[in-house]
Amino acid sequence: MTIIDEGLTTTGAPGAAEATWGADAAWGTTAAWEADAACRVVAGASDLFFSEEIQEIAAAKRICAECPVIAPCLEGAIARAEPCGV
Repeated sequence: MTIIDEGLTTTGAPGAAEATWGADAAWGTTAAWEADAACRVVAGASDLFFSEEIQEIAAAKRICAECPVIAPCLEGAIARAEPCGV
């Protein structure tokens, strides 16, 4: 387990997340880049990335800032017209 921020920990190595909740998961498929997403190993990531709490939003943005697949993730969010989230 790795501490990313106060109260924010990872569950393991990239690709080790319990469930797929990212870009194409809503459509029943997983984009190839999702396995490399930094958020995949963050416990409670869906709550963190869709929070209204300033500290949680800041923590989510720090994770995104260092993510190796930020570009395809953003493209997916734009393509899906995501109404909220980091």
